[in-house]
Amino acid sequence: MKNKCQNCGKKIEAGAKFCAYCGKRSCAVNIVAALSSNRKKRPLCCFGIIAVFVILIVVFNANMLFPWQYGARLNKQAILGYASENYPDAKVLEQHYNTLTFNLLKSASDDYIIFKQDSLEFGIFARGGKITIDDYPRIRANAQFDKIIQDGFFKPRGIDVQTQYHFSDDYYKLYPYTGGLGVTLRIYDQGSTPQELGWIYNFYKYWRDNATFLKSYSISIEIVINQDYHEIMYNDTDIFFSEDELYGLFK
Repeated sequence: MKNKCQNCGKKIEAGAKFCAYCGKRSCAVNIVAALSSNRKKRPLCCFGIIAVFVILIVVFNANMLFPWQYGARLNKQAILGYASENYPDAKVLEQHYNTLTFNLLKSASDDYIIFKQDSLEFGIFARGGKITIDDYPRIRANAQFDKIIQDGFFKPRGIDVQTQYHFSDDYYKLYPYTGGLGVTLRIYDQGSTPQELGWIYNFYKYWRDNATFLKSYSISIEIVINQDYHEIMYNDTDIFFSEDELYGLFK
């Protein structure tokens, strides 16, 4: 069986690589070479398609464009818009979104972004596209009293004390805060008795001198020493003329 040369038209033997008359490569061999070339190109083409697909997934995920990210996207827009209006100089530190929820209208839980402004780190939370918590006023109010209590008394003396503040007035609107305040101090395994700590009466006098701007205050001191619990509580109307009077309140 013979094939026809595609170049000169002469008949050549089937399977011949070259035409015996013109010397050109046979059409059959060219077809095989073309098929072989296509096989080599096909993997590269598939790789390109996969790469584009992966890039699209990354872009969609980063911009929360998937249907199940709709609630998180609403919350992100609400938080960034609120921060831009109220804290234009704040910088974004962290973002946390519940992007796995399948509730298309709103997230199943609060999403939030951590910001930093005036050296304070605070969170703004949102759910269903609406702001639920603005933590900046609370953080700012806490920092106001940390500066007085921690920086002013405990840190210079190398004392490790946990502090917690309870505001009885609206610290969102009131700054610097001058309303009613409750302060809880917690101390763990320092000394063997409350008296041995050696600073409680000094703190009482320090706080009386530095808390005159407050409308009212109460102090709760909780001490845990070798699993024994001791507690004392007093307020701005209590006056102690000696350490013994103050320590006599411990339970």
